[in-house]
Amino acid sequence: MKIRLFSFVLLSILLVQSSAAQVTDAEKKLREQKADTLLGWKNGGVLAVNLAQTSLTNWAAGGQNSFAVNGLFSVFANYQSEKSSWTNSLDIGYGIMKQNGLDTRKTDDKFDFLSKYGRRAFDGVYYAALLNFKTQLSIGNNYPDPASPNDGVKI
Repeated sequence: MKIRLFSFVLLSILLVQSSAAQVTDAEKKLREQKADTLLGWKNGGVLAVNLAQTSLTNWAAGGQNSFAVNGLFSVFANYQSEKSSWTNSLDIGYGIMKQNGLDTRKTDDKFDFLSKYGRRAFDGVYYAALLNFKTQLSIGNNYPDPASPNDGVKI
């Protein structure tokens, strides 16, 4: 029994050692590849258009029929090097809604551009400059009384 156990252990060690020594060409190439870097330009964006409709028929709890359209455009371009970092983003959003008996009203309106540049002074410390520009695309209105169809004061 001891001889069988010893033979089994010896055979197992030889099989494991011989299988660990085999490296394929594809495995060699994978080991030689450098790690992915975060340096350089990275950019991307999102474009979205949303439609919404509310229709109330024989509804006792109240409310109004409505139709709404909202759009979003968001892009970014970021640069990273060993000593500097530059991030840029542009967000544009606009939305309108039409309700029964009321004029078309703006629900969302933004234009936001952000640019930030940073330069490394020494380990863990950056100097930075920031530019941020915010505005709206169209004139806004103040609607103090939702029951008044044309009570919007331009703001």
